[in-house]
Amino acid sequence: MTETLPRATEHHGKRPTGSTRLRATGLVALIVIGIDQLTKTWVLRSIGASERIEVLGPVSFIRRFNNGAAFSLGSGNGLTAWVATVMIVVVVVAIVRHLLSPKENSPVAADWRWWVALGLIVGGGLGNQLDRMFRSGGWNHGSVVDFVDVGFWPVFNVADSALSIGCVVVAILLLFDSPRRAATPSSSLNKSPLA
Repeated sequence: MTETLPRATEHHGKRPTGSTRLRATGLVALIVIGIDQLTKTWVLRSIGASERIEVLGPVSFIRRFNNGAAFSLGSGNGLTAWVATVMIVVVVVAIVRHLLSPKENSPVAADWRWWVALGLIVGGGLGNQLDRMFRSGGWNHGSVVDFVDVGFWPVFNVADSALSIGCVVVAILLLFDSPRRAATPSSSLNKSPLA
C-alpha cells in the first residue's frame, strides 16, 4: 500500500477557494521574504568585506554583492536587473491569476504542495527583487546580497535557494504527480490515506 499526501479537499469536502490558495501561497512567500531579508541584514551588519565565517565542511558565509540574476548570472550587465524585474512581475502575476481561477482539472486547485512550491518561487523572486529595488544603487540599480559559499557553486542566498527548491518541486509534481493524477480517478485522489 502506498501512502499519498492528503489533498486540501479532504478536510473541507470541497475545493478550496481562490482566496484560500492565494493566502496559503502568500504566507509561504512572506515567510521566505522575511527570512531572506533578515539573513541579508545580518550579513551586512556582521560580516566584513573580506571576512569569511566557516560554517560546516565546505560551507562558509561571505559577503558578496550581485547585480545580476540568481547565482550571479549576468553580473555587471545593467540590463539583467531590468530583465529580472520584468520576469518576476510576469511570473508573480501569472501565479496569482492561476491561483485565483485555475482550470477545473488543474492540480493547483486542491493540492497544497503546489501552493508551497509557488510560494517559494514568488518569495524567492520578490526577496531578491527587493534588494535590486531598494539596496544602495538607486531604484532597480541595487545589488542583491549573496552570502552562502559552498566552494563549487556561485555564492547564493535564501531567496535563490527558495526559488530553486520551488522550481524543483514544481518539476517533480509535473513529472510524477501529473501522470498518477491522470491515471487515478479523482475521487481516490481526495481520499485520506488514513481512512
